[in-house]
Amino acid sequence: MSKFAIIPREEETLEAEGSQSLPSSTAVQKWKVNIKLGCATATVVFCINMAVLVYTKLHSHVAHEGITILYSGTCSTTRKIGVWSHLLINVISSVLLAASNTGMQCLIAPTREEVNRTHARGKWLDIGVHTLRNLRAVSVSRRLLWALLGLSSFPLHLM
Repeated sequence: MSKFAIIPREEETLEAEGSQSLPSSTAVQKWKVNIKLGCATATVVFCINMAVLVYTKLHSHVAHEGITILYSGTCSTTRKIGVWSHLLINVISSVLLAASNTGMQCLIAPTREEVNRTHARGKWLDIGVHTLRNLRAVSVSRRLLWALLGLSSFPLHLM
């Protein structure tokens, strides 16, 4: 007898409880919407970054020895610009980090087949939490995407 429980499929559980219908497809596929929102967020952040880069390149001038001047004016105005630009950078990086974290959680979450395969080998996985234990059970492509998202998100933690 195995010390691991065999978890019935969702359909079997619903049939045993006398339910006639499965959860709606929108409830089951909600993670896909989250991933699409994350991709859209990353695209918007990229476009904002590119627009700011192009704007600063076009509207700045090199003073001497390679030093670029973005703005020249009073200290109070410069301070306000600095505060607002840092606030914008922090908001954008927080939104991007949240989108990346959602993607990483979806990539590391095991499917029913992966859970069954792991249980058949006498091992277990974590369900509902973002954990490294599940990396062994998911496909190589999902592991690679998870690692790339993690590496690309790491600099956001340092800002």
